[in-house]
Amino acid sequence: MKETSVTAPEEVAKVQRSFRKEFKFNVWLAVATVTYLITLYLVRENPDWAPGVKVAVTLLPILPGLLYLRNGLKLLRRMDELQRRIQFEA
Repeated sequence: MKETSVTAPEEVAKVQRSFRKEFKFNVWLAVATVTYLITLYLVRENPDWAPGVKVAVTLLPILPGLLYLRNGLKLLRRMDELQRRIQFEA
């Protein structure tokens, strides 16, 4: 007779936490992309802006990009050795 596996509540919570972390990781990528597109539009549509303002607006997407990178590194650090090796060799 084959036993059916029952998922423990701890395993379900672990999967949910992982999903939230990966979702947060992908949200930062979306925010960085949208911010980049908006700044690109603003700089192209307003050529009469002062150079300092253009530089400040152009550098805005760096912040969400850095947060995306930080979350990606956190995800890699939380992986065990086998998962990390699989990700790097993929």
